[in-house]
Amino acid sequence: MKKALHLIPILAILVIGCQGDKSESGSGTAGTQTTGSTGAPAEHVDSLQRTYHLKDLERVTLKANGHDISAWVMDTEGKRREGMMFLTAEDVSDNDGMIFVFPDSTQRSFWMDNTILALDIIYISEHKVVLNIQEGKPFDKTSLPSIGNAMYVLEMKQGSAKRLGIKPGMQIAIPDSVKGK
Repeated sequence: MKKALHLIPILAILVIGCQGDKSESGSGTAGTQTTGSTGAPAEHVDSLQRTYHLKDLERVTLKANGHDISAWVMDTEGKRREGMMFLTAEDVSDNDGMIFVFPDSTQRSFWMDNTILALDIIYISEHKVVLNIQEGKPFDKTSLPSIGNAMYVLEMKQGSAKRLGIKPGMQIAIPDSVKGK
């Protein structure tokens, strides 16, 4: 028993040392920088399940009806496939979105597999005009199609299109640098 007691401090050191920094383990991995109430950057972590972490994605500013939208660029097949899967309301602010950009313009259809947030799915033509807006329900595998050929799709928290006054026929300012691969 005496020999076992002297191992307790060593085991405690090993357990503490293996826990590491909480920002590198636990429920999150990479983080996105947002601004907290003090104006200082605050760290938000996205899901371990994500392949493309928000902090690693390019961001651009879109303009819609006089409002700025900070959008993560989803310009490759892998990024477009993952989209907003596994993100929570804490990961995405009210004026955040994802702009899916494709190399061509065709009929598109999105669904909400592994998507926690209810979303507005805004289909946009190659001329950057809103075609239609669909409302996606969390975890729903129902196909939500575009009305017409879309080159861009903007996803935002559900209710954002109405709040920002985004409607079919409206022009969305998307930087020319945003191109599908």
